[in-house]
Amino acid sequence: MLQATLGRSYDLKEKGDWLAFVGYKYIQPDALPDAFNDSSFHQGGTNARGYYIGAGYAFEKNVYGVFRWMSTKEIYGAPLAIDTMQFEINARF
Repeated sequence: MLQATLGRSYDLKEKGDWLAFVGYKYIQPDALPDAFNDSSFHQGGTNARGYYIGAGYAFEKNVYGVFRWMSTKEIYGAPLAIDTMQFEINARF
């Protein structure tokens, strides 16, 4: 896994804070138990490679949104490509 992040890294607390990230993952078949893998990347499991991009922005103090796009393909076996888009809004108390 390789990732680069710009902005306030994973700490969107104050209004106007932002971050942007891009990364690449290559997970060999059965490299780890499926339960320990990221469930969003290639819908969980192993035998996947692909990239992800995203950005986050703090709308107000302790209220922020994050957008992610993941594009993955099978490494071995029948061709299977999965694209996933996520948007989440979070609030801290």
